[in-house]
Amino acid sequence: MTEPENAPPPIRYASFNARIIASMIDIGIIMIVAVPFVNWIMGMMFPPLNFSTASAMVNQQETTQISKQILSEIWRSAKEQHVFERAVIENLLQGLFVAAYTLPFWFRYASTPGKMLLRMEIQDVSSGVRMSRGQAIIRFLGYFISLLPFSLGFFWAAFNKKCRAWHDMLAHTAVVVKPRKIADT
Repeated sequence: MTEPENAPPPIRYASFNARIIASMIDIGIIMIVAVPFVNWIMGMMFPPLNFSTASAMVNQQETTQISKQILSEIWRSAKEQHVFERAVIENLLQGLFVAAYTLPFWFRYASTPGKMLLRMEIQDVSSGVRMSRGQAIIRFLGYFISLLPFSLGFFWAAFNKKCRAWHDMLAHTAVVVKPRKIADT
């Protein structure tokens, strides 16, 4: 039995490996811009870190056991240099960069440059149409849920029949490979 000529091609879900490659491309692009900018902002907000006192104490230690005095000095130095505040601000800035990169591409193309290179598109899993803006926002926020338990939500796509990660399930989306366009001859 043959399919009619005008029948839509079967849906081909993007594999876990293809999704990882697309993500690596996107992360590389983000890092080229975000890392220098975040470092510049952090440098404007905080002086350089200096753990020389704690480091000198560790180097003087003759045994392999770290003493309470060294741990106390490390803790004091970390508090004094606002290490925890730095970490929170740096993570927020990185999250903002990821959102500023990802969401506009999703809104316009239902894809990112990494996915576009591999002919992938994010679609509503039920209808097969491009995801909506609401789905894009839910999907982005779902990234944080997918990240929390050791990134298990991302790896879930490797075991799911439609290669859907947790953020896809939350947003009712799937990443599909768009069929090649055949030129008319």
